[in-house]
Amino acid sequence: MGNGRDGQDETDSIVRFLYSWWTDLIKHKSYFDNEAFCIIFKLTGDIDQLLDRWAINFTDNSFLNFVDLIYNYYDDLTGRRENFGEFDESSIKKLLQWIEKNSDLVEQGFFQYADKGEELAEKISVTHYIFGGNKNRNS
Repeated sequence: MGNGRDGQDETDSIVRFLYSWWTDLIKHKSYFDNEAFCIIFKLTGDIDQLLDRWAINFTDNSFLNFVDLIYNYYDDLTGRRENFGEFDESSIKKLLQWIEKNSDLVEQGFFQYADKGEELAEKISVTHYIFGGNKNRNS
């Protein structure tokens, strides 16, 4: 990267690109890309920006990515954290709080996607159980 202000401009441009890429991944990729998530976090160090750009809705793949995150990684996030080694404790806590804040969408999504295939409905159902079971244990 360049020196002085030019170097900062380059850095800012790269960070903006990473956040745009992340937003695009969440909306269009058919599964949660944990590798990209971790790399972008490692390069930016800002979990808030990543989560703020993840608007969950049913008109793109953002909800399916949310389900995939819980289905494949929730247990790891609340346990050994083998897949989130670059994340500090504060960022993990924020990610878990964000998941909990959005957890009601899993039940809504079940009904939204109920007729989209048995495999997807089962995955959403299991995700609801995974999160619901942990919610009950934490109460």
